[in-house]
Amino acid sequence: MRNEFERTIGFAEESVHHIRENQVPAYPKTYEVWFTHLSGANRKLSIAIEEMIAKFGRVSAGQILHLHETFISNDGYDDKVDRISNRITGEAENLQKIIQKSYNLAQEFGISLNQASNDLKIELDQESLHKLIQRLALETAAVEGENRKLVEELKTAHIGIQQLHENLKEVRQETLMDDLTAIGNRRHFDRSLAKILTGFQTSREPTCLIMADIDHFKKFNDKWGHQTGDQVLRLVALAIRNNIKMQDIACRYGGEEFAIILPGVTLDQAKLVAERIRLAVAKRDVVKRSTGENLGKITISGGIAFFNREDTAESIIRRADSCLYLAKKSGRNLVITDREKAARKVA
Repeated sequence: MRNEFERTIGFAEESVHHIRENQVPAYPKTYEVWFTHLSGANRKLSIAIEEMIAKFGRVSAGQILHLHETFISNDGYDDKVDRISNRITGEAENLQKIIQKSYNLAQEFGISLNQASNDLKIELDQESLHKLIQRLALETAAVEGENRKLVEELKTAHIGIQQLHENLKEVRQETLMDDLTAIGNRRHFDRSLAKILTGFQTSREPTCLIMADIDHFKKFNDKWGHQTGDQVLRLVALAIRNNIKMQDIACRYGGEEFAIILPGVTLDQAKLVAERIRLAVAKRDVVKRSTGENLGKITISGGIAFFNREDTAESIIRRADSCLYLAKKSGRNLVITDREKAARKVA
């Protein structure tokens, strides 16, 4: 994984540079904030850092801790889930109270009906019978009124719980989505890969992993700026989304690197998918939105690995990344599979 090694070492060195430049203690959280920002893994964090630098000229130790708590510490996922879960629990308790209230009402009305039944077993004069009928009519009307209220309360509680479940679903989705590219993030990739690998052990369904990287992205980013670089990242993500199927899993792996899991796909089929994505990117001109200037074309390189029985998450990524590195070394704008890589070794 030399390509991954070089890429991450570059981010590490830049992170240390920024820590020195801002004169903040080199705690793990400080390093994590700068590394996450420089790798482009969290766009909201990057925007916050850029705003701080523009306003204050630097990022202080206190601001680093705040940034870590706001954007990195599980992205606030646990707090959001806890808040929604507590509200769901509250709604469930309220629902239980409504059901208990309905049960108590039915019990009371049942007792009243039993009493009326016993009264009817004895001979009643006309006035007593009239009073009994009146009492039953009033109690029946009261029960009907209470039941209508209970039905409305149940409807409200049901809608509330449904909405909270939707909120929970949105929070989970939000934490698995890359803000910039609107495809899955690294957390989504890691979870999906682990799940696919577990299923692969029993199903043996053919599955492939594509690792793709934008060629010369750092130079492009340095020359034209981060906003135009972000535009390129979105362009590549769109090309990926437009050329994969619903069951495929596309994620931003980190920085300018993307990962695509293709379940139920052979190596040859995965190569066709990767080539379609590569060609879709290569034929697009990048136009700088602020000026309308045509910046030319960009290209991507890709590596593909086929899942084997003995594969772990680390080994499948390593093999796909190794193919990607070979594609870069062989001239870029190229896709290489692990079968092709092995054939080159033999040759």
